[in-house]
Amino acid sequence: MNHSRETIYAALFALVSGAADFVTTGRKAQIMTQMQPSQLPALYQEQVSEETQQVNGIPPKYTLRVDIIIYALNPDATQPSTPQLNALIDALEATLAPSPVTQRQTLGGLVSHCFINGKTQIFEGDLANRVAAVIPIEIVTT
Repeated sequence: MNHSRETIYAALFALVSGAADFVTTGRKAQIMTQMQPSQLPALYQEQVSEETQQVNGIPPKYTLRVDIIIYALNPDATQPSTPQLNALIDALEATLAPSPVTQRQTLGGLVSHCFINGKTQIFEGDLANRVAAVIPIEIVTT
């Protein structure tokens, strides 16, 4: 890997934590229902897995997987909670958009690609007017 894992994870966190006006951010998630309404919206980044592909004579390719967890609050229990969450997901997606020149998000040149890849899970229901999303991020580097 050309850059340390921590440098890559820190760069991703610096980028995504500024995607919207998050009140709380961190790299260790809290339990949403134990958070105070004044702490929301919140964004957390958690490392999920790593995969290494090695071929003789070629530098290894690393795929790092991260979950971005977003919590939002709806102050009006008579309305759905997802509009607030949808706006935060849109902001995250825009922040991770690839460069129009290279067509890749490289975290400032640290990695080959960084993108949302996979199924985003949405948790909506009777969670004290709270809603959550878990968004899978894939980072590819050599």
